Amino acid sequence: MLFAQIAVTALLSVTGALGLTLKQPHVAFLSSEKRPVALSPVSQNYEKAVRPLVIDRANETLEFSFSLETENRPEQAVFLLGSVPRSAEISFEPIIKTQQNGFTYRFKVPVEKLPEPLLYLALESQELLTATLVLANTNGGSDNLFVELFDLKLDFEAGKELSWPARLESQPEITHLFKGTPKTAPAWITSSTSMVVGACFAVLLVAWMSMGMFSAVSLPLSSSKTLYVLAFIACIVGMEYVFVQYYLGASIFVTLEHAFYVCLGGLFSGAKLLQSFSQ
Repeated sequence: MLFAQIAVTALLSVTGALGLTLKQPHVAFLSSEKRPVALSPVSQNYEKAVRPLVIDRANETLEFSFSLETENRPEQAVFLLGSVPRSAEISFEPIIKTQQNGFTYRFKVPVEKLPEPLLYLALESQELLTATLVLANTNGGSDNLFVELFDLKLDFEAGKELSWPARLESQPEITHLFKGTPKTAPAWITSSTSMVVGACFAVLLVAWMSMGMFSAVSLPLSSSKTLYVLAFIACIVGMEYVFVQYYLGASIFVTLEHAFYVCLGGLFSGAKLLQSFSQ
C-alpha cells in the first residue's frame, strides 16, 4: 500500500514537471506606489494564494505578468476575473513579447472598467473576485493549464449606485401550452347540413325531370347534351371531393384553389347544357 502511494506521488510529480511552468509570475499596481506582489512558479500543482490582494482605489490598474520558456507558445491565453460560484467572469487578452528563451505575457486589468455585476459583488456584497489563468492548446495534454491564481478584494467607495442585473437572476420557468384538440361543429349542425344538402339535391333531380333533361339525354355519348350532363355531374362530384379533402386536413388555400377550377368547369358545362336545351 505504501509503495502504491509513493508511486502515485512520483507520477504526479513527473506529470507536473512535464507540463507548463510559469516563471517569475507577479502582480504589479500601475496606478499606485504599492510594491509588486511576487507569486510562486505556476504549474498544474499550483495552490492559490491564501491572502487576497486588496485594492483601495477605484482608478487602480493591475498587471499580471510572467515568462514562459517554450518553443511554441500556447494557442489560447486568457486571464479571467470574477465570481466562480456565480459563473460571472470577464476575460482579458495578453500582450505577448518574444524573447530568446521564450515569451513574456502581460495582462492589464483596469479596476474602474470592470462590469457592474462584478463591482456589485465586490463592493456591495463584499465577495472576493477570483483571478484564473487559462493556457491551452487544441491537442490538449500536459501543456494545458487552468489554475486559480489569487483572490482580489475591492476596498473603496463606489462612485455610483450599483445593482445586480435582473438578466443574471433566475428567470421564471417557461411553460409551453400545447394546442388542444381542434374543435368541430356540433353533431346536430353537421347532420342538419347533410339533410339540407340531400334535400337540395333531390329538388334538383325533380327539377331536371320536370324539364325533360333526362329524356333529352340520349346514348351513345356522341350527343353534345350527354357530354354536358356528364361534365356537369362530374363537377358536382368534384366539388364534393374537394370539401371532403378539406375536412380530412387540406389547407384552406388548397381547397379554394381546387374549388375555383371545379367551379369554372361547372359554370361552363352548365351554361352549355342550358343552351342546348333552349335550341
